[in-house]
Amino acid sequence: MGLGKTVQAIAAAELFARHFGVGRVLVVCPTSLKHQWKKELERFTAREAQVIHGLRAAREKLWREDAFCRIVNYEMLAKDGDLIDAWAPERVIADEAQRIKNWNTVAARALERIGSPYAVVLTGTPLENRLEELISIVQFVDRHRLGPTWRLLDEHQMRDESGRVIGYQGLDRIGHAFGAGLQDLALCRRARRRRERRLPAGDPAVEVHGKRRAGGRRDGRRRDGGRGGHGT
Repeated sequence: MGLGKTVQAIAAAELFARHFGVGRVLVVCPTSLKHQWKKELERFTAREAQVIHGLRAAREKLWREDAFCRIVNYEMLAKDGDLIDAWAPERVIADEAQRIKNWNTVAARALERIGSPYAVVLTGTPLENRLEELISIVQFVDRHRLGPTWRLLDEHQMRDESGRVIGYQGLDRIGHAFGAGLQDLALCRRARRRRERRLPAGDPAVEVHGKRRAGGRRDGRRRDGGRGGHGT
């Protein structure tokens, strides 16, 4: 986490707006992040971002207002599907996209129905336990990238005699499916350990006041074991 997914998505949206005329950006994110997205969008692009909220009548009014970007939460996708279709977003940014890892959920199906020509998914945990969790996330960006779901599962799932999934095989082929060249790239991954090699060395410290100073020194330096982690 903290690897710059939000600002990269905003930068891409701004570049596409400036150079290719791609406007009407729809951000889909958890409710707790809606106003944070508005703040970051207006900070880095100086464009109007509208948080969609309230009862149906209030939301209809907000959808009619002029704005470069609309921001909604996942639960609102099904409720405002007709309003989203009428607005016709040209670019969709799905933040915390692990929310749609189960393709049978209402939110995943509603997101899949949005017919925007450009899409970006942001997640720090694209795959947790099961290969199936990756399918709906990838299909939202490129429905043909992994091929038919039945074939993908048949080729990579390992089952016991009772038919229970006990593991996976040939996962390197899935990695190759995301593409290696810029013309065919479908995945951009950021690893914390790689990012930290590019940053200047820091010496974080915590200043302690009052009674805490008398109680003993607190060391604000990080341990070596505290570094690492991945983000996507």
